[in-house]
Amino acid sequence: MSVTGVTRRVAELSSAALCAEDAEASGVHAQELVADPSRAVGLLGAPDVPLAAHHSVVQRFGGVGALLVIACEESWQRLNAPRVSGEATWADWLDEIHVHLAQLLHRFADISSQDMDCLVEAIERADGGSPGNEAATSRRWLHVTYAIAARDGTDEAHRAYVKAFHQVLALKRALVCT
Repeated sequence: MSVTGVTRRVAELSSAALCAEDAEASGVHAQELVADPSRAVGLLGAPDVPLAAHHSVVQRFGGVGALLVIACEESWQRLNAPRVSGEATWADWLDEIHVHLAQLLHRFADISSQDMDCLVEAIERADGGSPGNEAATSRRWLHVTYAIAARDGTDEAHRAYVKAFHQVLALKRALVCT
């Protein structure tokens, strides 16, 4: 996996999920798939997992959902990939990213939006990104608030998402008007 491997994989998963049929309408429920992190690794990480499972999680939780799928895939591979003694695998070079992805997966059910934002930022930094500029920060916050709103379903969470959406739109308008 290259330095931007996670970012590229998020884009691939998101694109595929957006082009797919509504996975939850077909009976695949994202909330259930990620409810138990240990079980989620088997339900989302194995190579023979139906695409509808990935689509469901990404459709429901957006970019953070794609990170959850990647966390499951990476964890499954670490647990199940055959390893020759002394042979390095691509996962050996992703330890920092793996730690952050694993935290996101295991804490997803109850993590605060601020802590989730910090984890996603850490993943982006470990993947070689520079997530500190205003546009990157706003985009990341939009993804986080979207996932929290989908996870919690509260009015407060939805208001936070709408506020983040308006912030991103304001940044886009400023770019167009200059």
